[in-house]
Amino acid sequence: MLRKPLNLCVWLRVLALALSCAAIFPLQLAAEVPELAKTKAAAEAGSAEAQYAFARAFDVGGTDWAKWMGLAAAQGYGPAEDEMAWTTNWPEFLTEYADAKSAASYLKSKAPKMRQALLYASLAADKGFGRSRLLLACAYARGRLVAPDRVEAYKWVKLAQRTDAIGETVCASLRQELLKTLSLAEVKAGELRAAQFRPGGTASQIRTALVVPKLKLAGLASSDGVFVAILNGTKLTAGSEAQLKIEGLLVPVRCLSVDAKEAVISLLPSTGKILIRPGQAAVFL
Repeated sequence: MLRKPLNLCVWLRVLALALSCAAIFPLQLAAEVPELAKTKAAAEAGSAEAQYAFARAFDVGGTDWAKWMGLAAAQGYGPAEDEMAWTTNWPEFLTEYADAKSAASYLKSKAPKMRQALLYASLAADKGFGRSRLLLACAYARGRLVAPDRVEAYKWVKLAQRTDAIGETVCASLRQELLKTLSLAEVKAGELRAAQFRPGGTASQIRTALVVPKLKLAGLASSDGVFVAILNGTKLTAGSEAQLKIEGLLVPVRCLSVDAKEAVISLLPSTGKILIRPGQAAVFL
């Protein structure tokens, strides 16, 4: 089922395991090591920096690692967001598959975790973390949960700096792959996008890419002259706001208008308009 870069991924997985061994430190020793005990106490008190440091005392990808790293990331701590995005997720974004059916079958169970990884990566990428920028490059190059865009992938490869040993290998491999398939005009377009990049909008860009294809207008109804849109199981009227649950994400939306044929909404806090009609894909206005 798998094609290239299977060998690269296998080798990088071995390297990741070897590197992670240096971070393993059993929880039961915390009481015996004063500094680690202090870190644990600070983590339990809510310090994001301490939660990140304490997470690194555990086996990468394990339950305790995910718990404490996730708590730090949830507070917007950049290093933790970068870890949650990259460390255990990069193979799913990098690996190529024999065909679309094989990819869909293999990735179906991994989609929720990958979706969360992309959201973390979008936050950390705006804070300058190279591995998260590289994860976005892989996502756009492979079309993982976002529409394939090799120019956008090249942009993120250009922006990916200061990664780790695995990231440098992935970055070099992906850059070579893209340069073989992109035209000179596309390479220049990617370089221009990189030069014009300004932090701040990546999270909104990725969230929109993840959510918009999943918007489904089940129907439209009218009661006492007021039209109601049933969007992803939630009823909306013109001017109303709600949180939609889409693929495990809570998505705040505002309904701008509803009539007998369609609804227009925006994904908060954005003001961009999205048109939705029953049985059709959502489109931007």
